[in-house]
Amino acid sequence: MLAVASMGFLASCGDDTEPTPGGPDDPALAALAADNGTVEIFFTNIAGTDPSISAAAGQNVTVSVRIKKTPDGSRPQKLRVWDATKEGTRGTQYGTTIDLRNIDDQTKTVDYVVPSVSGTRYVYFEVDESNSKFQRKLLKVSVSGTATVASWTGLVLGAQNNPNGSRVASATGDIYTVCDVAENMKYIDLTYALLPNNIQNTPTILSNPQRAIEGLATTSNPPATSPCAGTSINTGGGRATYFAVATETIFNTADETVLKNLSVSATNPQKITVAAGKVYAFQNSDGKKGLIRVSSLDLNSTNGGTITIDVKVQR
Repeated sequence: MLAVASMGFLASCGDDTEPTPGGPDDPALAALAADNGTVEIFFTNIAGTDPSISAAAGQNVTVSVRIKKTPDGSRPQKLRVWDATKEGTRGTQYGTTIDLRNIDDQTKTVDYVVPSVSGTRYVYFEVDESNSKFQRKLLKVSVSGTATVASWTGLVLGAQNNPNGSRVASATGDIYTVCDVAENMKYIDLTYALLPNNIQNTPTILSNPQRAIEGLATTSNPPATSPCAGTSINTGGGRATYFAVATETIFNTADETVLKNLSVSATNPQKITVAAGKVYAFQNSDGKKGLIRVSSLDLNSTNGGTITIDVKVQR
């Protein structure tokens, strides 16, 4: 009986040693299983078939991820982000799991803070599908000592009653129509309208909170043809953004150093009257500074007209 008890004791005393970080038993270095899903995943603000960016340690990289069900494929369920130091390995989960709510076509925005370790990070965006399937998209982040700039060209925003979205996130270049506004409010820092609201003859770029001050609506009831028809959408609130006039010649050559030193701050107004061919500086509530170049204005449309802008902003 003593022998049996002793053997039971020995059997119950397993090896409690924790895996060695970076060692062969580290689960973060486990090889990734092959994708078996069908959902389409692509970045709307980072181009290329092998997308990659450079960023300084501590920079916040905002990634806009579009997830789309294929005609005969499974529906997206969850989005997880994995941060690895070696390509083709599991890494560790970054942030929390994002619920995709079985929507067939949607865009999610993810903030990734670049670690203070040199080299390349392999950031996997993994979508779980129904039927226990999954699909991934890889973003390579080269950690350097140089802060970088995000830039977007040809963004078309609509004024009141125009079918084009009137709100944009400078970090991603995503333009939001009313159905997407509430979910992405924390990223929206530039909006367009014709002021004053009762006359609508002055093209104006303004923050989203400023819209309420100008008498613009803070709720919207989408038409029957809209994907979110039948719901009342809250379009008010959001982040402050401040604006100032800038020199036209500064835009083409502006790098991160130029943007950082722009003469705009939280003491500037949250709206500015704009004109075609002019350049304007802005600073959002994150302290990120940028430039807006007005490429063209359409003020003669019967449905509110549009503005086309190019944007550069600190990443």
